Amino acid sequence: MEHFPELLVDEAAWPEEWQSELVRAFHDSLAPQLLVHQRLHEATRARLESAAQRVPARLLDTYRMIPELLDAEGMTVAMVTARLMGSGARHPL
Repeated sequence: MEHFPELLVDEAAWPEEWQSELVRAFHDSLAPQLLVHQRLHEATRARLESAAQRVPARLLDTYRMIPELLDAEGMTVAMVTARLMGSGARHPL
């Protein structure tokens, strides 16, 4: 697995800081989907959980497939928020 980056694109491989930040924002926008990956470092998973909690409605499709939760309480709050917002109001990518 060492030949593949942990996420879709290596955030550290860019020469300019703004480029790394853009890739990081891209990953954060996909956080609910990326959390289903099993081999995430703890720091990466924590960051993605935090990002996913900011878009609770997008967690509805992937929450049950997430193999590990570091902040179970925060993710539960996000899921309750998503359900209160209405499960029929899905947000597109």
